[in-house]
Amino acid sequence: MANPNPSPATRYKNAGIVLKHNQPPISVKMPEPYDSILRLMDNRSEFIRKAVVNQLKIESYI
Repeated sequence: MANPNPSPATRYKNAGIVLKHNQPPISVKMPEPYDSILRLMDNRSEFIRKAVVNQLKIESYI
């Protein structure tokens, strides 16, 4: 089970992600059936981050 109170200093250390503690989230609503599939994932935030970064690379934004 994940730590319910992770330290901001180590929260994303394993993934190599650097996020500011006070950085506001970007939120989107997903249409069905994608919403249901994402909600079943253990770590949907990491999956969504990777998908967005990959798409940004494909479209030459980064």
